[in-house]
Amino acid sequence: AQEMDTIRGSDPTAVVVVYGYHFADASAMASPATNPRVNSRFMPILLTQTASLSSTVTDYLSSVNATVANAHIVGGPAVVSADVATALAAYGTVTRHSGANRYATAQQIATDFYSADINNVALATGLYFPDVLTGGPMAGAMNMPVLYTNDSTFPTPTSDYIDTNSTW
Repeated sequence: AQEMDTIRGSDPTAVVVVYGYHFADASAMASPATNPRVNSRFMPILLTQTASLSSTVTDYLSSVNATVANAHIVGGPAVVSADVATALAAYGTVTRHSGANRYATAQQIATDFYSADINNVALATGLYFPDVLTGGPMAGAMNMPVLYTNDSTFPTPTSDYIDTNSTW
């Protein structure tokens, strides 16, 4: 995050906090975090443990406190606790983006950050990380959300989002 701030030449106005031991929430959030149409300064994705923010993350947040107005939590309280949300409130307005599972969380992120009329979505497996690792930032550059699928079918949250919002 600090390196991004240096390259960008400014501190962020919003940050994203995700559970650091699984890929799905961070990867689904990579598209809006790197999308200049969502936030022109981009949003660093900060990793946390379930119950508390690390000193590294709180030190970073303290260093950018003057510019950060919003903190986005990805995942439910079982992965990023209410205590973490309370700690983040010291740095700005906290919004949680979550669903019943990784497919529903990706759907919620798409709903929260992208317009209702979409032309494209990026699909990635929700089971393994490699394709979404590069696909998330690519989707952000192309102004499209990342939705997850599995090996044989579209999970209901994915198909519901496409059916409700697609313009094709």
